[in-house]
Amino acid sequence: MMHRISNGQRAAVTLVEVLFAIGVVMIGLLGLLSVMPLAGRRAQDAVSLSVGAEMADSITKDVLIRKWLGNGDLLDMEGTPNVIEYDFAANRLQTVGGTLLRGICIDPLYCAVQSGSGTTFNGYDNRVFPYYIADHDPLLNPADADTTWDPPGTFPWPAGTAGPAPRLRRVGLRQSGTVTPISAELARTIIESANDLIVSQPNDTTLPARLTGLNSGETEYGKRIPSGEYSWFATLTPSQNERFASLSIVVLRNRVVDIDFPTAALTPPIIPEMNGMSERVAMVTYASGFSGGAGGTVRLTSSITTSSDVVPNDWIMLSRRVSATEEVHRWYRVVAIHKDPEELYAYSNTELENGGAALPAPNTSYSWTDTDRRGEKLWRRQIMLDGPDWEFGYTSDGYADSNFFDNTFATMVQGVVSVSEQLIPWTDL
Repeated sequence: MMHRISNGQRAAVTLVEVLFAIGVVMIGLLGLLSVMPLAGRRAQDAVSLSVGAEMADSITKDVLIRKWLGNGDLLDMEGTPNVIEYDFAANRLQTVGGTLLRGICIDPLYCAVQSGSGTTFNGYDNRVFPYYIADHDPLLNPADADTTWDPPGTFPWPAGTAGPAPRLRRVGLRQSGTVTPISAELARTIIESANDLIVSQPNDTTLPARLTGLNSGETEYGKRIPSGEYSWFATLTPSQNERFASLSIVVLRNRVVDIDFPTAALTPPIIPEMNGMSERVAMVTYASGFSGGAGGTVRLTSSITTSSDVVPNDWIMLSRRVSATEEVHRWYRVVAIHKDPEELYAYSNTELENGGAALPAPNTSYSWTDTDRRGEKLWRRQIMLDGPDWEFGYTSDGYADSNFFDNTFATMVQGVVSVSEQLIPWTDL
């Protein structure tokens, strides 16, 4: 007798099918896990932008109410501290002693932590912003004993002397009626705004942020307490209209002000992390765009001993001297990084590339430091910036020329999350 085998539906799946299904699920989970860090960073960026905008508005109002400049409350970090004022008769920013200032960096916490005393060390000088001596060559190691250049005898630089790069005098707040800076504790109450708690971000950055509102019962004691996560400093520079100043409120997250500045000789080999990280300088050796308010592309070049760490949403200050008495400083947001930094050596002592981007002549005034640029390792990277129009002072074709008195320098500041710029009448400051 013949028996027919049943072709009915199977009651289970094979082991091969189970393993295949698990593999598909694992691939999906791995893909999800790979985007979680990015999602966390984007969530933090959104929180920081919200906090930065709120803080900047509050701080601007606070500055106008307190009138630090008009009341003589701003004090620099010179050996003999100077009070800062605006001379309306001469239409210029200056010390009370009459020294012309091309701009100031209002940095109450930094000055207070440093006890109002400036420190000069090789290529460093924290009395100014950024904290490098005015004749520091960004293509040399700032930890070296001599990092200056010898510019050509071109106005406004006298022949044979180092020409100052754009710098802002760093100033803090003084105790009433004295030339002593306020304490660090008091400075923190001023620069750490309570508005930095308007948004609550869980420790798990993949979870959404929560608006905390303005309820008085948010804390145990019935009031909101600043976390200290966000702080600020400000840059104040004359505008093209002599009646107005350009005030930029720079909001930072997790700023370190007391351990970043080198104060002793560094032992070679020098790596970028050993030099200052919170304020770094580079030369803009190529630029394009910056017309019509759409930003543009720049190529930054600096010593290999200076960190090249720049990521999207960072902020960079471009600076340039336009005359013997005038400097321009503007802030730009990094929107894209074209590629990883390129390591290179100069083509010659005065040229970065064959046919493009001239370099300042190395300093030969010291017999033991006749720098040969061909032996100095550099980094170069191209980034895209968002911000206002900018004139780079180049002769032609977008490359830096040999007229260094009006070329552009870039200051990279660590931890900046927001910059708000306004034109304010000097009478209101």
